[in-house]
Amino acid sequence: MLVRIINSIIIIIFSYILLKLIQYLINKIFKITKFDVRYENTLSSVLMSISYYIIFTISIILILREFQIMDVTKFGSLVTGASIVGLIAGVASQSILKDIFNGFLYYLKSKFRLETLLYLMRNLEVE
Repeated sequence: MLVRIINSIIIIIFSYILLKLIQYLINKIFKITKFDVRYENTLSSVLMSISYYIIFTISIILILREFQIMDVTKFGSLVTGASIVGLIAGVASQSILKDIFNGFLYYLKSKFRLETLLYLMRNLEVE
């Protein structure tokens, strides 16, 4: 039992280190690129969220497997089916997600412009 707890702690520590490494690499990559800062922040946040959920899911599966609560190898057909459904859903929602991200970025840009205009109007006392 103690070995399982130690292995689970090692899995959690390794997952944390992997997340920090991914975060470091994403930040380094975006420092090299010439994107807009808001676009970089949005994309960086999305990539970090995706990597967090993937690593979290894999860590939970490994910990459950360590305590012999769930063995993924016995549910091979279930995992294969879920992968195929996920792939189909990803391909189907690709254009929808692209539109959502474009709309979100457009909203950020237009909101910034409006706030800048209001700030200038207040400070210059233009009516």
